[in-house]
Amino acid sequence: MPGQSVSTFAKLGLAGTKICFRQILDDTVYTKVDDSADTMCGSLDHDSRMVTDGIKIVRFRVIMRPSPQEMSVLLPIMGFTAAGSNYSLVPNFASSKFTSVIDRVAKVSTYTNCMVSKWILSGARGFRSMQLELHIVAEDVSHGAAGSFALSAPATRTAGYPLNKGVLSLAGTQYRFNRFALAVDMMPSVEWNNAVTAGAIEATDRLIAFTVSTPYTSDEIALIDNAVVADYGGLAGSLQFSRTGESTLFSMPALHVPVKLPNVPQRAEIRSPQTYLAYIHSDGSAPLSITHSASA
Repeated sequence: MPGQSVSTFAKLGLAGTKICFRQILDDTVYTKVDDSADTMCGSLDHDSRMVTDGIKIVRFRVIMRPSPQEMSVLLPIMGFTAAGSNYSLVPNFASSKFTSVIDRVAKVSTYTNCMVSKWILSGARGFRSMQLELHIVAEDVSHGAAGSFALSAPATRTAGYPLNKGVLSLAGTQYRFNRFALAVDMMPSVEWNNAVTAGAIEATDRLIAFTVSTPYTSDEIALIDNAVVADYGGLAGSLQFSRTGESTLFSMPALHVPVKLPNVPQRAEIRSPQTYLAYIHSDGSAPLSITHSASA
């Protein structure tokens, strides 16, 4: 009698390394070309003889709570190049293409020439560590036999960073916060031409957004003061997580924000959530850089 394919035993490999994850949402579509919808043949029914293969759209999302050690593996495929503990944005994604492997127990799927089209790193107060959501597009996918997943996990894996390990700095001042989200969208262009599978994937833009929610008191009012946000050089901002042997610092030298005045909720704390966009600084500094180290 058949058993079950239980997600507990599923595995994920990114760029040659096994990565722990919470959820995989596969949006891959094998499209069909069907002329039945706009062709009259004297019948209401669609004819299977008018159906043939269309293009294969290959994409999936991974939701995880990465450890600092896993972040060392993930940052290069998220669009950064490493020089020691310093991670800089790559000018294009040619060097960031990689292979993904998903073991769904019954079958093992291999995704080739993958690109992280968008990633969202977020955190909130509570009992969970920060979450990373990767949106991945690929040129093709193939399916192999069960048991063919052969990647090993990193030797060491500690817990991810909780929000209480975070330090937020804006315009040279540290602020309290209860949630954040850092999102980078590459807005990829996928080219198929006369083939079922994609022939190329290229980024067309890089939009970097940083959302953070702070209290709304006299200590934070400077963040929406016109004298501050009118500085065309932008506000310098950073978010750092650290503990013994592990540290991750996100630096953004020129943040601009279309100020949103706080709502007044029903009998609750008034807070000020703002979404900043990261730009190249007037001195040429990149809109986002990361300093990351984690003991192996």
